[in-house]
This record gives sequence, C-alpha cells and structure tokens, in this order.
Amino acid sequence: MRKLIIIGFFVLFFIKKDIVVTSGITALNIWCQNLFPVLFPTFIINDLVLSSGIINDISRHLGKIIKRLFRVSEYSAYVLLLSFLSGTPTNAINLYTLYKKGLVNEDDIVKTLSMTVFFNPLLIITLAGKRVLFIIWISNLLVGLIMRKSLCPSNIPFKEIDIDFRLSKSIDKNIDLLLMILGTITIFTILANLIPVHNHFLRIIITGILEVTNGLTVIKTISSTFIHDMLAIIFISFGGISIHSQIKSILKDTKINYRYFYLSRLLCAGIGIIILCWCT
Repeated sequence: MRKLIIIGFFVLFFIKKDIVVTSGITALNIWCQNLFPVLFPTFIINDLVLSSGIINDISRHLGKIIKRLFRVSEYSAYVLLLSFLSGTPTNAINLYTLYKKGLVNEDDIVKTLSMTVFFNPLLIITLAGKRVLFIIWISNLLVGLIMRKSLCPSNIPFKEIDIDFRLSKSIDKNIDLLLMILGTITIFTILANLIPVHNHFLRIIITGILEVTNGLTVIKTISSTFIHDMLAIIFISFGGISIHSQIKSILKDTKINYRYFYLSRLLCAGIGIIILCWCT
C-alpha cells in the first residue's frame, strides 16, 4: 500500500508539475513573509537569552512552582515561559539543549513539549486572532495539569549552566534550522495541493492537518467566525504533520514517547473546542 501511494505521488508530481511549482512558490512566500521575519530574530534572541544566565534564575525560582504543578524538571519553567513568546519549534530546540547538558530526561522532554505547543503569538494573532491565541495557551496548560501524573520526571539536582553565545555560530545554526522548516513546509504544501480532493471544506482540513501556517491562511475564506476559530484551534493544537516532522528532526537523538505527545494534542484540541463553545 505504501509503495502504491509513493508511486501515485511520483506520477502526480510530473503530471501536475504546474501545481508543484505554484505550491513551492506559495510555501516560499509563507516562509518569507510570515515565518522568517519572526522566527529568525526569535531564534537569535533565544540563543542570546540562554547565554545570559537568565535560565538559571527562572529555573531556580519559578522552576519549583512548575515542578510541583506539572511534575517536570525545574528547567521546564524556562522552556514554558519562552514558549509563550516564541512558540514551536523553539520549545523543542531548548529542550534538546537541556537534554544534551544532562539536565532533563526524555520524559521531561515529552511532558514539557506536550504543554508548550503554542506557536509564535504574533503569527497566531495575525492569522487566527487573539481569542484563539488565549484558548491555545489555556488548553496546553490544562493538558499539562491533566497529564501531570504520567511518565517519570527526572530527579536531577539543580545546577547552574553556562552556555556560550557567538553570533556567527548562532546565525549558521538557525539558518540551517529555518531552511529545514522551509523544506518541510514546501513538501507538505505540495502534498496538500496534489491530493485530488475537490470539496473546498475537506481541502481546507487536509491543508491544515498537513501544514499549520498554510491551513491558517486558507481558513480566512470561511465566513463563520465560530467555524474559523474551531478549525484554527484544531490545526494549532494538532501542530500539523509538518511541525511534527520538524520536532522529530530536532529531537532525532532522543527516544521520547510520541504516543504521549499525540494523545496530548488530541486532548488539547478537545479542551480548546470546549472553551470556544463556552466563550461563544
């Protein structure tokens, strides 16, 4: 079955070459206009903040509260706080940095990751609105509380960490990361447009499930505010297959429990829809 699907897309790639080119240009425009201007400086600032020692202050003071509430490492406080400002995949990057330093274990990674799929707030406000942003924040935190007793957090004693910052190194690293993001967005945008679905609503759902930014762009054609916000919450909560690919690429050297992560995304979407219905 898998071979037939691959062959089918291979044939479509050549038959529908105009769609492939148009989809590639669309993905590049989304990356240039919406993602790169926001994510690149965010990534650089994140590296700078990591090197400043603020992570030690946040983990020392706020970390005790976060550890008690969500049963994760003290260092998860920094990842949680920064995720409100920068979103995904910055959370995965920071968790992997802490993992390489031996400060969090794989259960800490997946538990923290599962309650910090926020996406950049400027991007969400621009494409989906403030109400969706706040619902996503609240839903993720509630997921962390509901699933707090799952898995085993690390008992690594707190210690201060020192991370060097070099601008040239940070630029090289983050350009590579942004090119990886561009590549995944391009692939899944092409796939979404190659799938032979003629129903407009179904195509919107497929697009959002494959790639969030593209999905949030196309739902602007929906006139109903409730349906628009509901789909936005579903797309952002799930994260999109493109984001899942990015996270797996960043955390490729770990063996985290992705079933837990996927379950958290379903739970987040359900909670988000309930909150939306209550607010409407």
